[in-house]
Amino acid sequence: MLIAFLMAGVILGVEKSQAAGWESVGTVNFGQSGALDTNIAFNPSTNEPYVAYRDYVDSYKASVMKFTNGSWQGVGNAGFSSGGASNLTLAFNPSTNEPYVAYIDDSSGMLIVKRFDAGENTWEVVSDGRYFEVGSRYLSLAFNPSTYEPYVAYGAYNNNDFFYKATVKRFTGDSWQTVGDAGFSGDLSSIILTFDPANNKPYLAYVETEYLPDDETNGKIFVKKLANNSSTWETVAVGGTELPEGDAYSPKLVFQPTTNELYLAYENYIASDDTDRVLVEKFTDGSWQAVDWESISEGNAYPPTLAFNPSTNEPYISYSDYYGERAGKATLMGFTGSNWQVVGAAGLSEGSVMSTSLAFNPSTKEPYLVYIDSVGDSYPVRVMKFVYDVAAAPTASPTGGTYTSAQSVALSTTTSGATIHYTIDGTTPTASSATYSSAISISDTTTLKAIASKSGMTDSSVMSETYTINVQDNSNNNNDNNNNNNNNNDNSNDNVTILKRQGVKHILFSKKNKRGLVYAGDVTNNSAKIVWIINPGERGEIYFSHKKVVVKNDRLDSIRMTRFNFPSPGTSHSVQISGLKRNTLYFYRVVTPSGKSRVYTFKTSK
Repeated sequence: MLIAFLMAGVILGVEKSQAAGWESVGTVNFGQSGALDTNIAFNPSTNEPYVAYRDYVDSYKASVMKFTNGSWQGVGNAGFSSGGASNLTLAFNPSTNEPYVAYIDDSSGMLIVKRFDAGENTWEVVSDGRYFEVGSRYLSLAFNPSTYEPYVAYGAYNNNDFFYKATVKRFTGDSWQTVGDAGFSGDLSSIILTFDPANNKPYLAYVETEYLPDDETNGKIFVKKLANNSSTWETVAVGGTELPEGDAYSPKLVFQPTTNELYLAYENYIASDDTDRVLVEKFTDGSWQAVDWESISEGNAYPPTLAFNPSTNEPYISYSDYYGERAGKATLMGFTGSNWQVVGAAGLSEGSVMSTSLAFNPSTKEPYLVYIDSVGDSYPVRVMKFVYDVAAAPTASPTGGTYTSAQSVALSTTTSGATIHYTIDGTTPTASSATYSSAISISDTTTLKAIASKSGMTDSSVMSETYTINVQDNSNNNNDNNNNNNNNNDNSNDNVTILKRQGVKHILFSKKNKRGLVYAGDVTNNSAKIVWIINPGERGEIYFSHKKVVVKNDRLDSIRMTRFNFPSPGTSHSVQISGLKRNTLYFYRVVTPSGKSRVYTFKTSK
């Protein structure tokens, strides 16, 4: 079966900077004389693509490359398997971010699992085959998202009937243990393993062969999950019941990341009319439902890949397209919510290709495809990515700056139909951040960040604007002269001038012409620290409330505020206030024998 993906006119080894289109991921300098079993996966920490493959010039031994700092670099030694590495598969440990590979060693027939030790720059054996049956086939590797244990699903060779029967094992830290019952299927021809993110249960899809002509399940897909008792595998669906008639090949099984619905893509062959087609179904409300089969392909197509776009959470598939003159050239399609649409153009590859693997860059949301291209007499590795148009970054009106009053900020983008997402707590916005719908009121010093996003486009760069709000206290202007005339008046504590300097509140007391500081710091979503620095040897009190207090003739209505006494005299004081409400504006002031501050505010974070 062949799959391809190459944009016509792209010169391999030259990266392009252009709007929407396919381009090579750097200069692909490996596997150029021929390769097999290409796999792509992204390092969850660095978002760098890794490619595992079997290299022809190295007797089809296993090698892994990664794209970093603009070029492809080897991960450990090339050809690190003892013999050829059949059924090579690649996955990352989500806890340690280490790449793992699993394969069948052609020289020994053993199933081998290895992980990359970055410190030693070498591939370390996790299993040397002693825990697996010799001569196994049809391999799939995945990690339990809760325990981070690697699981391997494979066809275990049975000496009694010479069948390859489905078996799953997990690595517990020192040995491989069978998961559920072993050898629970008929004779396999393919198998795929995944996990339900809702409950971390493993699921399988596999196809049984046609070697037993009287068996109605020959050539059918089985979808199974580990039963609640964890000792048996129970059937979710069998081909010929919920799934359509005909023979199935190359199943792909993936959970939708937000609804946790199970999606299945596979090749379906109907012998009566000699047609091959790619089908996609989802398991919802206890039954399988077709995902718009009619719009997937115009002619014969096989076999599929399946992955979800992390930006839209919609499924994407690629397949070899045999419609008209495409002759096995590749097509990528994305589901829009109602039908499938081609990404780019259909049938883009230069020649038929095989060993296709599809994955999305978690950061840029771009689809990446690795495959073996049949160009002339060679079968080189190709790694391509689809570069989307980029949404225009939002703009703010007014822009950031220093203002003496609250501001109403409007956001806009020149990308028609784009959605703007924003934050006001300094964090980088994502598609999950607040959606902009009307002007944003900013009354305190705030950093506003925003992005524009649109389906089928790459998210915009981040707009960042900082608004410094210095609200003028006009009543102080009336008191300035009074302060100068009352410096020797011991009873003039209510006359206070507030100066603002570099965002810190300075208080000039009328009694001894001393300056003090008061400010809120270390503000979180449920706590804040009020700091007070004033005359040596003085005690002080702090009042705060989430309700605006009444100030008459510069006197505080303290009944409505919580009161804290400073424990001892001194120059510098601080009070840690906890148990606050998140995203709430609080009012506070400090009172000492020398005077008192006006009422200030701080706002807890979200």
